[in-house]
Amino acid sequence: MNKQIAIIDDNLLFRKLTKILVKNSGIQESNIHLFSNGKEAFEFIYSNINNVKFLPEILFLDLNMPIMNGWKFLKLLYNLLENSNYKPVIYILTSSIDTKDIETANNIPFVKDYLVKPISKATIHKVLHTNVEAY
Repeated sequence: MNKQIAIIDDNLLFRKLTKILVKNSGIQESNIHLFSNGKEAFEFIYSNINNVKFLPEILFLDLNMPIMNGWKFLKLLYNLLENSNYKPVIYILTSSIDTKDIETANNIPFVKDYLVKPISKATIHKVLHTNVEAY
């Protein structure tokens, strides 16, 4: 499977474990991008926005991160996507069970789903093997 995937999370162990689950679901390791905060991920997307084939189709995004949290990342990404052909599918992947967070995420058009950690192999497999159209 040639999908490009991004895992955006400040927890190194979580990034590594999620990468293993994604890889075991048939994604080539070279197609898995790891970012420790929203700033790193946004800068990567921003610098490649004119060549969308290099950009991840699916983003697993944590909300609570230092430097740039998931909410700030989503706001900047939304502004960037307004004038772009890039249409990623975003899954919030967080430990937050706050109903305000869930409601806010559900009101963002390009957020496909809100997943609570820990994430299972079955959930990752389902996400990666479902034909999902961008918003």
